[in-house]
Amino acid sequence: MKVLNAATPEMETYIEEMSEHLVYNILPCYFSQEEIQTYKNVQFLSISYAKQKVYNGFLHEALKVISSMQTITNLIETVQTREITNQDRKLFHHNISILEKYGFLFPFEMDYFSKERYQITQGHYEYRFIVN
Repeated sequence: MKVLNAATPEMETYIEEMSEHLVYNILPCYFSQEEIQTYKNVQFLSISYAKQKVYNGFLHEALKVISSMQTITNLIETVQTREITNQDRKLFHHNISILEKYGFLFPFEMDYFSKERYQITQGHYEYRFIVN
């Protein structure tokens, strides 16, 4: 007999909050609203979609999903001001594969988040930073 612990409701809420942070705070720095809407239509990073596919809501699954989302977020935020390294790419792909294992879609490559593509959008103004 094998005993599995379920993820707490707070953990699943945190997964949703991290997904929203990526969608509403990070992706707008790299993609237009139309592009983001297209990705939202395929339910990327959706916990409800993942539950329909593979994710069962077990504690060990939630911990892996949380740590992968945190790592991806940190990588993206880190390369806003520096070049992307091969190690960044490996770590990014490794964590994407973990998300995909549990049914979470994240259809991006590390190079989409290069410092050259980084922009800040505030209201109707768009600020682009080029770092040399």
